[in-house]
Amino acid sequence: MPESKLQGAFLTQLRASTLLSDEVIESAVWKLQLHQLDDDVDIARAMIKADLLTQYQAKQLLRGRGSSLVINGYRILYRLGAGGMGEVFTAEEVSSGWQVAIKILNEDRREDRGMTNRFQMEAEAGMKLAHPNLLRTFSLNAYESGGIQGHYVVMELVKGVSLRELISIRNPLSIAQACDIVMQSAIGLQWEIVAATCCSALLHCTRRCTHWGRA
Repeated sequence: MPESKLQGAFLTQLRASTLLSDEVIESAVWKLQLHQLDDDVDIARAMIKADLLTQYQAKQLLRGRGSSLVINGYRILYRLGAGGMGEVFTAEEVSSGWQVAIKILNEDRREDRGMTNRFQMEAEAGMKLAHPNLLRTFSLNAYESGGIQGHYVVMELVKGVSLRELISIRNPLSIAQACDIVMQSAIGLQWEIVAATCCSALLHCTRRCTHWGRA
């Protein structure tokens, strides 16, 4: 049965993204009866329900931004957050399924040489550090996607709630919890300072806490 115009547009975007193989897409078309749907949004919802796409992936595909979903062998799954320099995503290595966090330099910062240098300097500093209270940085990489060039950092993915979320859930924190979080953060910061001399970069490395949450 021929694909509808809208269905063809969505699936063309999906195929071009390389998020899923052609075999998986064709199988989904028939198993989920996508050939009976005439709207891209309905097709996206069906694929989300079948755990073939995440909500973030589906939204990006519907916006025509499928090319941003696979970067150098890493499949972007979810958006975790954003800061002054970049956005952070949960991603998985296509070949192994290994999940990591990827920080991508913001599009409006890519032409700023000073910001690019700072991004690279912080990543290089992070790669030199290894401690239980520090988020591990694995690699700094360049990529090109959809004609756009940029940089990204592959980091350890630590699952859990942020300190802000923890406080909102358990407000107020007990004295023991607060002291434990502050102590673990201080230990991580001490290790940063002892392990390297480039403090301006080190102070931006991510610290983490265990047991009570992540900071």
